[in-house]
Amino acid sequence: NATGGANNATGGANNSACAATPAGVAAMLATHGCNNCHSNDDHWTTADNLVANAVGIEDADHPTCAGGDADNLPLIVNPGNPMMSVLYLKLAGMDAAKCGARMPNGGTPISASELTCVSDWITNTPAP
Repeated sequence: NATGGANNATGGANNSACAATPAGVAAMLATHGCNNCHSNDDHWTTADNLVANAVGIEDADHPTCAGGDADNLPLIVNPGNPMMSVLYLKLAGMDAAKCGARMPNGGTPISASELTCVSDWITNTPAP
């Protein structure tokens, strides 16, 4: 049908409406089980944690992702620039050689509309 289910018109099996806000992105990521690995003190579980622990924060776990290197670590969320954000690249499954496995690891990839939601949020996120 047009609003839900495995073959809906807007994306994958877990597709849900996603608001391009910290709360909307955090809620969407939770529907994909990201909380199973990223606990309450980690990056993505709540809007506050997503902003505090991802926006403008260097990612030492993926030093060569998003154009980074050992001297210039990439940002988990690079405000205004999804293509230079580790979160976006990992959700999109881009540059696995440098960024690691697509997320959610072992789960159903997020839908195209959900990926657009993440991109829109990052694009409109101000620098901290």
